[in-house]
Amino acid sequence: MSDYAYAVNKSTVDNIKTTSRYDSGVSKWVNDMALPAVGATLQSAATANGNGIDFTVDGYGVSMLQVTGTFSATITFYGSIDGTNFVAISATDTNTGAIGTTATAAGIFRVNCAGYQKVRAVISGYASGTITVTGRALAVAGTQSSMLLSGRTTQVAIASALRTATASANIPVPAGVKGAIITMYVSAITGTFSAGQGVYLLTAAGAGLGSYFTAKMVSTATTTQYSRQTHIWYPGAVEGNAVDYGTVYTHKVTGLSPQPLMEIAMNITGTFDTGQGITAQIDVYFII
Repeated sequence: MSDYAYAVNKSTVDNIKTTSRYDSGVSKWVNDMALPAVGATLQSAATANGNGIDFTVDGYGVSMLQVTGTFSATITFYGSIDGTNFVAISATDTNTGAIGTTATAAGIFRVNCAGYQKVRAVISGYASGTITVTGRALAVAGTQSSMLLSGRTTQVAIASALRTATASANIPVPAGVKGAIITMYVSAITGTFSAGQGVYLLTAAGAGLGSYFTAKMVSTATTTQYSRQTHIWYPGAVEGNAVDYGTVYTHKVTGLSPQPLMEIAMNITGTFDTGQGITAQIDVYFII
């Protein structure tokens, strides 16, 4: 069975955007045609509480949701893997950088929707005004043009899903990469945890498959929802180059370069009843 990890690639000679996926079944990168961006209206001048229209995002990595109107109400963002059962999911306010599951004013919000089949914007507590929510989904976590111009490529190393056991992936490092920023975002966590249990990010670098990894970084296990753990691999970087944001956003830094192969894992421990587990995603930003 093949494991896939998607990354942004450069345009083809015909100026058609592509994505690359590493197929572990054949141990090589394969180019795919990128999915075209899609849009939808989730709420149209709404004046009452309601679920609105579901936005199908299956196969896409990120959805941007724009809330417009002057109103008094709460909009909660929901996602579904099976297309039927929805749970609240986090979204990032692109103006303030704040992360939450709700919005109470107009703005643009970013949802990492990899692994989800549908998202919706549910209105509750309506008191006055009109509310419109429009969405746009992209195949990768950001616009391809902006990432190429900024000298980075992005890939989803481990897609968001509910898990009760450790997940890992071996990611080949593209040629010409200078550094890497690996981030694990925990969007939901339920279960029973003893001291030292929960979920944590592990990254390691090595010469290739079958070889020993020469260096690794390991974060401390967390049981905090909406937390983020980041590992920075960049020549000459030191811990003082980044600062933790309490215990919610933590980081580790090494002055080593990424090696030809990176091992990336979200290590999960705890006791889980039916329906419980940890929902998290790991993204890799290669600096070129």
